[in-house]
Amino acid sequence: VRPLLPNIWDRAYRTYRHSHYSSAGLIFCHIPKNAGSSIAFSLYRRRLGHMRLSQLISENKEGLPILAIWRDPVARFLSSCKYASGGGGTDGIIANAESYQKIRSVSEFLDHLEKLPDSERDPVFRTQSWYLDVLANDLHATNLTLCRVSELPKLQSLKWFRNLDFS
Repeated sequence: VRPLLPNIWDRAYRTYRHSHYSSAGLIFCHIPKNAGSSIAFSLYRRRLGHMRLSQLISENKEGLPILAIWRDPVARFLSSCKYASGGGGTDGIIANAESYQKIRSVSEFLDHLEKLPDSERDPVFRTQSWYLDVLANDLHATNLTLCRVSELPKLQSLKWFRNLDFS
């Protein structure tokens, strides 16, 4: 039996997130290391967490459009390694930072990550497909726009991003 407090917290946070989604008129599926913090701040003036697409869709009772940013997996992995070896960024900390800070090469990162159970890996090292879990089963996910990082300048034509500089 799950304790009552986490259920109350989950429900309250879901309501809090959804109020921001409703105000913006758009749900953003924030995949770590894919320009997500900039986009989340543009939309909501804060980060609302890294959620799986299936959860966002199941909570999307209003049928709001959903946006996710896709990045070249190798570039994303290298960015994640740099982020982790630096102990995270000004936007947050990284789980098990001390273990990542000792690693000096991509090969060492791969060896280290292979030994860790998923529960001990920082979210920056989860695959993009983990976040976009619904796409494996349903290529027509409700109201989803999938955009490559290289296509971010095209987003400026959308009302939500007119004030963002993607250069």
